[in-house]
Amino acid sequence: MTNQIANLPIDRARLNTWSEFHRLLRERNQHPEQAVEIDRTIRQNFGTTCAVMVLDMAGFSKTCTSDGIIAVLAAIYDMNEIVSAMIAAYQGNVIKTEADNVYATFDTVDLAVNAARSIFLQLNTVGIGASIGIGYGEILMIESKEMYGIELNLASKLGEDIAQRDQLLLTETAFDRLTQKTIAEQKAAQKMEQTISGLNLAFYLMPN
Repeated sequence: MTNQIANLPIDRARLNTWSEFHRLLRERNQHPEQAVEIDRTIRQNFGTTCAVMVLDMAGFSKTCTSDGIIAVLAAIYDMNEIVSAMIAAYQGNVIKTEADNVYATFDTVDLAVNAARSIFLQLNTVGIGASIGIGYGEILMIESKEMYGIELNLASKLGEDIAQRDQLLLTETAFDRLTQKTIAEQKAAQKMEQTISGLNLAFYLMPN
């Protein structure tokens, strides 16, 4: 996937800015009777449908306590370099990094899943563990630097809160988007459920 903003039509790219996003939100708050129309405009200018990956480095807090913050920052640096290279190799885009988390998008779930497996392999060669959640659906993307969306939120819950080291979890929607080429993987996947933050989440544990 190439840069989303660079690929937008000129008029839409010009409107895909933080200032325009904030203007529309402010207008929505001031004129709730126009919410439907404003929401449509927001989706037109900022909406995109894609696979979203959320990666969380394993053992962050424990490593901080045992090895100190500098060692952790060095590990995060290594992780980001490896993860960014693998995401690019599978046509994805790193949207942002926060502490020991990486957020990325892909055109398809298949690309995201293949990237995740390569990431696990590469990270393990340098002794770094990670957990990954993947979702698929509409998100709002602002300047290719920030994104919001239900499937992003679910992928975050899976990758950060539920998945264990070297586990890849898919939302139900993401799992349904796997192609026929991965039918064997679909049969091997384990459907699971867990309640977290008041949400009853159904998801799939994918084979590595």
